[in-house]
Amino acid sequence: AVIGNSDGTSVVGPTITVADKLVSESDGYVDLVVRLSAPSSQPVTVAYATQNATAYDSNYDYNAVSGTLNFAAGETTKVVRVQLGDTASYDTAGLSEQFRLNLSAPTNAVLGNTTATVTIVDDDLGGPYPAPSRQPLLDALGAAGVDVEVETHPGRGSKPLVIALFGDIRA
Repeated sequence: AVIGNSDGTSVVGPTITVADKLVSESDGYVDLVVRLSAPSSQPVTVAYATQNATAYDSNYDYNAVSGTLNFAAGETTKVVRVQLGDTASYDTAGLSEQFRLNLSAPTNAVLGNTTATVTIVDDDLGGPYPAPSRQPLLDALGAAGVDVEVETHPGRGSKPLVIALFGDIRA
């Protein structure tokens, strides 16, 4: 058998990914980090847009965003900031809500994980809740080969510890 060229154009480049996040509704915003697996010698673009799941846009739970991220040659990270609403009058106390950030239409790269699910934890039942020491948990996760991203918002006082886990987590 002879294998010839296909009719399509082959795209070789870095993989674009975005990871799930967990935030408290009173945090005010969530930063979703979009990453390239490696620097590119060419500019890279990718479209993004939020999508309702159990959370609603229009200032209730979050403000919808959409646009295009432009990575210059050599850049490997970009941030999509989504403003959160702290709307106790619209919440079901104690329940979390979710929305998604979807990636599409890349140029000079390929899509990896194309969707980040953002879970907004309802914190209207009181608090802040004291967090246990972070270091033992971070050490254990690091030893297991898990990349950890801890998000804090300075000036917000004591809030629940928010940790986003990336990778293959097995019990």
